[in-house]
Amino acid sequence: MCLVRGHDEIHGYGGRAMLVALQSGETRVADQGSESDSFGERDCP
Repeated sequence: MCLVRGHDEIHGYGGRAMLVALQSGETRVADQGSESDSFGERDCP
């Protein structure tokens, strides 16, 4: 699994993160606030 999340020095983290299952290519969007949240196995596609 790979997690892609936008971040910059001015605005911090973006509002969404993309979870990608590398073997299958399946994706899932996770809405986030401005804080970096962690993800568990149950969150994975």
